[in-house]
Amino acid sequence: MIRITRIQIKRYRSINDITLNISEINNLISICGQNNVGKTNVLRSLALYFDKLNFNQREDVPEYKQMTGGGSVYPIITIDFIEDSLNDKYSISKDFDFRKNEEGSDDIYIIDGTKNSKKLKKDECERFLKNINVFFLPSINISFTDTIRYLIDDEFLDIEFGNSRMKGKKGEVKIALDKARTTLQDILDDLTISIDPNFKEFHDSWGIKFLVPNNINRFREIINNEIE
Repeated sequence: MIRITRIQIKRYRSINDITLNISEINNLISICGQNNVGKTNVLRSLALYFDKLNFNQREDVPEYKQMTGGGSVYPIITIDFIEDSLNDKYSISKDFDFRKNEEGSDDIYIIDGTKNSKKLKKDECERFLKNINVFFLPSINISFTDTIRYLIDDEFLDIEFGNSRMKGKKGEVKIALDKARTTLQDILDDLTISIDPNFKEFHDSWGIKFLVPNNINRFREIINNEIE
């Protein structure tokens, strides 16, 4: 198992420089604090690090840093990992100062790291990070329709209905969509069973449930891109 042991975030949104040390082995970690102290930005920085969010210079670079210009402006996110089975320790950084890239490069960050204090090449860092499956689900100001679409688009749930373009009579399409809606609800029910106990650890009355609306037309875009 690969575990995160340390997170350092510099110059990201409201965060100037923060280090989180994760010393204990826990399956569930919560970040607590008052409103507007940066809890969400910590999670967003992790989503950015693992390529679940796109870098937006205007929003992701702190405003006071944008005004100063020069060096030490762009975010740098460093995460330390340990791979328990081999007891290997990794430290991998992403520097979002794209100006440092070689001319002609489309990369939005510089990546470098170490394994057991030995320097890693760029492709070695990227190969290691691909072994980590990250799922980022925002919990504020979202609609459940968008959430379910995000689940599908992010390939968190693997749904395949073949290569059919769903041509034919309206009745055949209706049957296919009904089946897709039912299948989606079944999969989301399995997801609920998997993650609901985490909510119960905080409070017995807490829980989660996904409901697929009966209006299946909302989900036609996730069944087949050919449907306009």
